[in-house]
Amino acid sequence: MMDLLNLFEACPESGHYFRDLSDIDQFVARGFFIQKLSSKQLSSLLSISQAAVTLRINRILEKVRLSLLCPAHDPIQVRTDLRGLLKDESSVEIMYHFFWAGSIRRVCALTGVQAVEAGHLFKSAMTTLRAISRDETDPNQQCLAGDYLRYLEKVRADEKLLSPLCKKFDKQRSSLVRGERLQPYIIETGE
Repeated sequence: MMDLLNLFEACPESGHYFRDLSDIDQFVARGFFIQKLSSKQLSSLLSISQAAVTLRINRILEKVRLSLLCPAHDPIQVRTDLRGLLKDESSVEIMYHFFWAGSIRRVCALTGVQAVEAGHLFKSAMTTLRAISRDETDPNQQCLAGDYLRYLEKVRADEKLLSPLCKKFDKQRSSLVRGERLQPYIIETGE
């Protein structure tokens, strides 16, 4: 925990790591890491138990660690990197969506690929990334493959890290698919 505390102290603008957190988690993170409030102070401000605040802080740290581990935050860069590492376009698509969604189930929903096929493509791509990360002929490719491999293994090991963010996007996407419309903003005039 201290390594991230040092990061926040040394780099106050590091608050951008909080952007994907829920509102309450952003409040907790800013209060704890930036304003130096204790978990007891935060628990009284939020009217929740101190244990709940501590649990949130630990979850926030895991999400920030994942963000620091992420090899790229730009979707175009991720797709470009994966295309350079994986030659099969089907594997690129599966890994690209897994990179952002964090679960094969979501990948299947996004791509329309059957779960068994997606699982095989994922496994094949991970094997390819492992092989490239061990191959010393191209140090740049080796390093890039290792970075993606570490990130994807972390996401696969703890699907809950990306799950809340994906659920928020799923809700937005499904509301668009069902055809719910936003109510137009009507300006009432005195007429």
